[in-house]
Amino acid sequence: MSNFFSFLGGTVLGLYIAQNYKVPDVKTTSTWIIKYLKSLEKESDNSNYQRDDIAMKNIEKIEQSETTTTTTPPPTPDNSSNWW
Repeated sequence: MSNFFSFLGGTVLGLYIAQNYKVPDVKTTSTWIIKYLKSLEKESDNSNYQRDDIAMKNIEKIEQSETTTTTTPPPTPDNSSNWW
């Protein structure tokens, strides 16, 4: 029963505020927000492609440097001394 009074009081307060104050329209505000978020998403997608291209170039450079350098085997432990 107390939830009903809370709901009723909120409704009456909302009606009063909507009639006496300039409250922005929810539909136009939500449409604007959705358009803004979509534009951010498009910008993010474009920058992700650029970052992916840079990352792929860096990976290719690393792979090329790994193939050109020769690796030396690790030193073998000498049985006469404790190497660890």
